[in-house]
Amino acid sequence: MGDENAGYFTGEWNRKLDEKCRLTIPPVFRENISTFFLVQLSGTKALLMMTRTGLDAFWEKYSGRLDLDNAQETLLRRIIYGDAIQCSLDGSGRMVLPMELCQARGLKEEVILKGMRDWIEIWRPADFEASQEKTAQSKEELERKLRYE
Repeated sequence: MGDENAGYFTGEWNRKLDEKCRLTIPPVFRENISTFFLVQLSGTKALLMMTRTGLDAFWEKYSGRLDLDNAQETLLRRIIYGDAIQCSLDGSGRMVLPMELCQARGLKEEVILKGMRDWIEIWRPADFEASQEKTAQSKEELERKLRYE
């Protein structure tokens, strides 16, 4: 499969979940990862899917920004690594999301996968739409700042 850092996770995909919480990962996402996934709860209503390399980069990014004492660093490790769950892809490019995570996030039948460069978000469609509505004005303001003049 190649180097996990070879590409980015980009784009948006609507996917079906079956009764066992199996999710088919888009081929374009499979190109950027090995067959080993880490799934982590985020501070949003989405689940975050990261490669092992991505999870380590996430740790480096956030632990490096904070002035942590030993107890805080231990707590952050528990949040980032201790709460991560390993999921593997099968030969058809599917992964089984843990039932407890699906239930906790209200994931049923359909989900939205959103590529976020270093990770993939898994959303319940209603939560994704609500998030998009909340950020629409901020997105327009940011896009104006990015325009070349």
